[in-house]
Amino acid sequence: MSKICGCPRCGERAFEKLKTYSHCSNCLYAEDTWESPNAAYLQAMKDITEIETAQDENKKVKQSNQKEKNEISICA
Repeated sequence: MSKICGCPRCGERAFEKLKTYSHCSNCLYAEDTWESPNAAYLQAMKDITEIETAQDENKKVKQSNQKEKNEISICA
């Protein structure tokens, strides 16, 4: 299914939008909106890595706070 609308480059109403590809027959402008089948998986893996990194940093902060607390109570 396609949709004809105004072209972002030339402004003419000759820009055809398709599901994975769009083009203008007037000025030959083209947009590729195809997404790899693995894109969702790769994005999820990236998000998981960021979450794990943040959790590891949080654990390190908690451990250092605990060590400081222990050192203060031993000195007192």
